[in-house]
Amino acid sequence: MEYASLLMILVMSTHIYAGQTPEPKAVLTANPWPQIFSGETVTLKCKIQGKEDYDWEYNFNFNNRPGTYTSTKSTYRIGPMKRKRLTCTCVGMSRRTRQRSLPSEAVTLTLTERPKAVLSVLPAWWLNVGGSVNLSCVVEPLSPGWRFSWYKKDKQLNSAQLLPDSDRGVGGTYSLSPVGRNHTGEYRCRGERRDRVLKTELSKSQFLWVEDHSHPASLIVTPDRSQHFKYESVSVSCEVQGNSTGWRLKRYKNNEGMSDLSADIGSLTVYLHDTGVYWCESESGEHSNAVNITVADSDLILESPALPVTEGESVTMRCRYQKTPFNFRADFYKGGSLIRNETTGEMTISAVSKSDEGLYKCEHQGKKDSPASWLTVRGIGPRPSNEMTVWLMVGLDTLHARRYTLKILEAKCCG
Repeated sequence: MEYASLLMILVMSTHIYAGQTPEPKAVLTANPWPQIFSGETVTLKCKIQGKEDYDWEYNFNFNNRPGTYTSTKSTYRIGPMKRKRLTCTCVGMSRRTRQRSLPSEAVTLTLTERPKAVLSVLPAWWLNVGGSVNLSCVVEPLSPGWRFSWYKKDKQLNSAQLLPDSDRGVGGTYSLSPVGRNHTGEYRCRGERRDRVLKTELSKSQFLWVEDHSHPASLIVTPDRSQHFKYESVSVSCEVQGNSTGWRLKRYKNNEGMSDLSADIGSLTVYLHDTGVYWCESESGEHSNAVNITVADSDLILESPALPVTEGESVTMRCRYQKTPFNFRADFYKGGSLIRNETTGEMTISAVSKSDEGLYKCEHQGKKDSPASWLTVRGIGPRPSNEMTVWLMVGLDTLHARRYTLKILEAKCCG
């Protein structure tokens, strides 16, 4: 009888033990996670599985240091995130029974650089009045979920102003069509993630020039080519119709923006150090054509006209090393597509047309390629009369002819 009673007690104990509720376990989640960008705020949430109705006290631990932060709230905000790497866990304790939960699995927060917005002007930085251009914005490193906005620099306010209806799309493209002279200027863009309250900084600026062919001045580059080697001398002249007083040379450089190089043409004595877009402008806002001068950071360039060419003219482009004759096999590309393979290192278009306008570069033996330059083709029109020539040469002032020499001292590729 006693043996039967002991057996019954043992069976009942086994059933009771088997029916015990397991020790609760903490679960830690982080938002955003796993990709966390510099400057973002991270929210940690600790949840106790199976015991959500308990009156819990939460301990958040960082980098294996227990009891770093204790709260009756199940969430904890870290922000802005500064550490490159942070390991987090949490554990709960019931304030009523003092029962402790099992600790959570570790969640590691890894900080990455804030994404950067990159702006491109397509198909090129130069176009005619009435044309169309797209401002294309991407965020690097690439990731989904971004929306974009576009800005244009206001000269009077000296600040970037949001373009009308520019924050509308997720496609990353803002179209300007048809364009007028008022669209000439500096543009920037920004990416935004609304699901996690994250914005990039404004992108580096990109320059857009809209040509109307009605300007009272012309900027001339000698030799007439867009690309030059380091340490070459280049002459720049501005032909002004009528009175040249108040005209100045202006320049746009990537990453630095727009600047004046001289108070007036006669006193210009500066050195060109970087690739950039150059033009002449009067105090009243009249302007010449614009010329993009590219200083190669390698020993291979494409010799192509810096100034617009007229329909019907013959145009020759040369692939050239700094200290090597022309006679070598070269491939010529337009818009990224191979169009010619020449054994002499030069390509000639006998009668150029508007369809030949575009972005050209050359390549030698698939190993070296030149920078790319835009060839501009314009229709036939009357040549302006009654011109007065004023010479702009950067560097050496000789005699009284207001002649200056442009000495290229160093190069930076402005992309």
